[in-house]
Amino acid sequence: MTINSLNPRDVGNLFKLEFAAPKSRTRSFQCTCEVVWQRFYTKDQAYKPGMGLKFLDLPDEASSAIDAWIREQSLEEALR
Repeated sequence: MTINSLNPRDVGNLFKLEFAAPKSRTRSFQCTCEVVWQRFYTKDQAYKPGMGLKFLDLPDEASSAIDAWIREQSLEEALR
């Protein structure tokens, strides 16, 4: 997961994250994440500043929901 932030956390930092399930306004998932990369703001940068996260203990239900959503998005993109 990528999170845009002007103040990304340090690589190796661990923290709890809660996020909404894809296509749901009522379900959410919680897991521990590790920062695996960070990018700071620079004036002429093509990409936004932020950090990349690795899910360490994502529940199987959450993983399946995210995988299904990604497949759906890929199919929709291919049909455009």
